[in-house]
Amino acid sequence: MIHSMVFAIAILGAMVGTTQAQLIEKQALTLKGAKQIVAVAEAKHFGRAAERSFVSQPSLSAAVKNLEDELGVLIFERGKNEVTVTPVGERIQPLFKFKALL
Repeated sequence: MIHSMVFAIAILGAMVGTTQAQLIEKQALTLKGAKQIVAVAEAKHFGRAAERSFVSQPSLSAAVKNLEDELGVLIFERGKNEVTVTPVGERIQPLFKFKALL
């Protein structure tokens, strides 16, 4: 399991231009964070994703924003009534799904 996590972190870092060491240092790829990213991507709405994740909408929004800031990429475009996944988000979403399954 450790090897697969390190591999996923390395791939994610390569995709977003961040080194593996930086991602590990920032702890950007946590199980909880991965599940929250997947929930937002699937629900396309922070409120519904928060319900699925059993957290408040403001804390989910803040957690996603913090992760985006740490990675230096925008994973989601936020609209008034819907959230869409950015092209970078589309590229890294499979890794978050993989991590959420671990």
